[in-house]
Amino acid sequence: MPLYLDKISATTEDSPEAHAVWKALEAIKFEVAERPVSPRMAWKLACLHLRPLLPVEHQDVFTAHPRASWDTMLMAYPELIGRSKGDNILLMSMATAVRILYHHATHPPREEESAQLLEVVYFFQMCDHARLPPKKLYGGYEGKGRGLFRFCKYCWRTAIPKRLICYEHASMVADESAKVPAALVEAKASTSRRKQAHRQKRDFDMAISKLMTKEVMEFHESEFTADVLLPQSGRSEWLVRRRPRVARLLTETGVAVGDDNVIEHLLTLLHNSASMQGVWRSTYVRVNTTIIQMPELIWPILARAESWLIVRDQTRKNWGGKRENSGRQKTKSDS
Repeated sequence: MPLYLDKISATTEDSPEAHAVWKALEAIKFEVAERPVSPRMAWKLACLHLRPLLPVEHQDVFTAHPRASWDTMLMAYPELIGRSKGDNILLMSMATAVRILYHHATHPPREEESAQLLEVVYFFQMCDHARLPPKKLYGGYEGKGRGLFRFCKYCWRTAIPKRLICYEHASMVADESAKVPAALVEAKASTSRRKQAHRQKRDFDMAISKLMTKEVMEFHESEFTADVLLPQSGRSEWLVRRRPRVARLLTETGVAVGDDNVIEHLLTLLHNSASMQGVWRSTYVRVNTTIIQMPELIWPILARAESWLIVRDQTRKNWGGKRENSGRQKTKSDS
């Protein structure tokens, strides 16, 4: 499985920086020849051919990694994009090269199995820049937050053990006692909920990507000082400002919310285990208990929930007669 550069266009940027990066990719392809590309080889060649093109202050993105995985390659992409601030052609071209190495070392291209955890990548990287402890304590993205962020692919909830979906989106709900807050109810039938979620997944993923890009850019442009991450104080105000749809749902529950209880109320709204049984309950309890101990860890859940609510609001706007040309068509007798 060599590097399949012939499957993609060379570059859309007419700049010396972009062409230099492409030449480096061609050098990597030449060195690979017809050998299968392992993640360790891809990372080693990226360090050899791409790293020297970077200014010294950015070369730390490509450092020796004895246990390099494809996730190692994937994590370098948002780091380079963030450092580019959207206008550094070299860094943006380098980020593109990283994605090419990830996707096109096999044919058909490798899919991003970890794409649904992109917000977790951003979270741990921003915590690291802000010198906050979650990455050190919970293993960062490579450690998957030690199981904290095994999200359902359709929403923000923890997935059923050994599954990619949560109880809400399972085709058959085994535990009928598992209830969802009324404000977050989708279709009534479990099969309908899953079909609805599947139809909306692309928009959901795009909403997450858009929100994450906006906030990561803001974080980097502020030199890591913007209040993108959950603060130590003023959390209720932060929620209204940064996650307004989640904040509105919390207000609609009628509970009195303050900095001392906002995390508990958010978990009750979004991740309640009270009515669950067995392994589902124990899994949710473990996640919720850890978040109570370190509230900053709720950030990826809130990012996914806000993105889901954005898509839900957009979908509801298109229901019924609100869609263009929807509803009963006028006839001459109506005139």
